[in-house]
Formats: sequence, structure tokens, C-alpha cells
Amino acid sequence: MDTAKIKIDINANAKLHGYNLKLVRIADNVTVMTKSTEVHQNDYIINETWVNNNTIHSDMFLTVDAIKSHDGTKITKTVQFHAHKP
Repeated sequence: MDTAKIKIDINANAKLHGYNLKLVRIADNVTVMTKSTEVHQNDYIINETWVNNNTIHSDMFLTVDAIKSHDGTKITKTVQFHAHKP
């Protein structure tokens, strides 16, 4: 199976309250990977590996939320990419 390396740097001027990462296959809206943390710090370096076990070519959304406060205030970034069938 093929793997995709996910590397994300989050930097802020003030302490963040964590992050959420979600990888979704667009065709059927299935979440194939999630990761989150609630560690209070200014910077995060996310290093993850996703094993592509899709049975067809698939368009994907990778969404990352940087959580600014406990009330749920966040900054969200999303990228779309295409995963080939392994």
C-alpha cells in the first residue's frame, strides 16, 4: 500500500489550545484519518503518515483546525488532493 506523509507547521503569537486534523474521501464523505491534541503551546509540528487503502482513485480533503480558545474559536485550513489507487 502507498503512504502519504503529512507535515504541517502551525505557528501563533499566542498560546493555542490544540489542533484537529481530518482526512476525508470526498466521493462518499468518509473520514479515513483523524488526529487531535489539546496541548497548550504556540507552535505545533504535525508529522503523520496516512496509509492509502482506497480501492479507487479518490479526491481527498485534508482539514486542520488550530484551536484558539476553549470556547471553540478556531482557524481552519483545507487542502484538496487526489489519491491514486495503490
